[in-house]
Amino acid sequence: MCAGLHHMIEKFVKLCSDRKFDTNFNAEMYMATTEEEIDEGQEEDIEVPKALGDIFESVAGAIYLDSGRNLDTTWQGH
Repeated sequence: MCAGLHHMIEKFVKLCSDRKFDTNFNAEMYMATTEEEIDEGQEEDIEVPKALGDIFESVAGAIYLDSGRNLDTTWQGH
């Protein structure tokens, strides 16, 4: 993994950890916010690393295919 990607993922994980993983993800903007920030109008734009979404999609796709295309089984692991 390249140093830039590693740094971005590390920063994102720290942010989520600091917020105790109480974070919402806007799929269109790839930004992370908390419910409180949205309610107070103080949203902070934090870029969600695209690589994490790509990894998630790959794992979910593999589970889906390995389970014989069973969606219930696929989402049990997530």
